Amino acid sequence: DGANHASTTQRPSTGRLTLDGHVLGEVTISSGNPSWMIMDVDTGKVSGVVWCEVTFANGRSETVGKFTISHGYGSWIAPIKASGSDVRSARIVNENGTVLAQATFTT
Repeated sequence: DGANHASTTQRPSTGRLTLDGHVLGEVTISSGNPSWMIMDVDTGKVSGVVWCEVTFANGRSETVGKFTISHGYGSWIAPIKASGSDVRSARIVNENGTVLAQATFTT
């Protein structure tokens, strides 16, 4: 039709990782499919292997991967096998499944 259609690009979603009202880091999820998760954590006290889980708009949860926090600090990047706009929450859990921090995303 010869019309010039502008493309729409979604911006990444960023949320604060919190526990009991304390900010312990930040997580950013890129738009697109697949998308990427970038996580920076400063828990101040936790060391060891932790797992990152996400919950999607349809209620399905998925473990994205695991990474190591050393002396409270950790950074991590991983692909998500879904659209970033479908992610509603991200959380870090320890080996017992205890939530160490969580971020929520709005649509």
